[in-house]
Amino acid sequence: MLRIVLIEDNRLTKTMSERLLHKAGYSVCTAEDGEQGLKLVQSVMPDVVLLDVLLPKLSGEEVLLTLKHNPVTANIPVIIITGLSHSYEEHFRHEGVFAFLNKSQLLEGIEPLLELLRQIESGIRLQQAVAGAAASRLATPLQAKA
Repeated sequence: MLRIVLIEDNRLTKTMSERLLHKAGYSVCTAEDGEQGLKLVQSVMPDVVLLDVLLPKLSGEEVLLTLKHNPVTANIPVIIITGLSHSYEEHFRHEGVFAFLNKSQLLEGIEPLLELLRQIESGIRLQQAVAGAAASRLATPLQAKA
């Protein structure tokens, strides 16, 4: 199960998103501002961050840049979910986001977000399989010598 941190200041959007993600089987922690969200990400170390851009205290862009410049959090996929137009998408992709969703896309349903989360889950499973295979290859010669 993916661990998700959702950073969203709109209570209705946050509550609805959290419920839908829980219903889909995900573990979700939420924050209402960028400062709180950044602390939450650093303490929870989630598998993915869902990030609004227009946030109080620290903007979503400031949170993103802080995460991407910290070696401990740099590889956590970040999905921007915002009311801003797609004209900002290229900018955020350059800053390292995994995906950019406009909130209006989610009004039609949560499926676009769920598809992105499935892609992230598949990538994590693949990384774990590769790491497991590498670990077993390293363990085999040591066991043979014993």
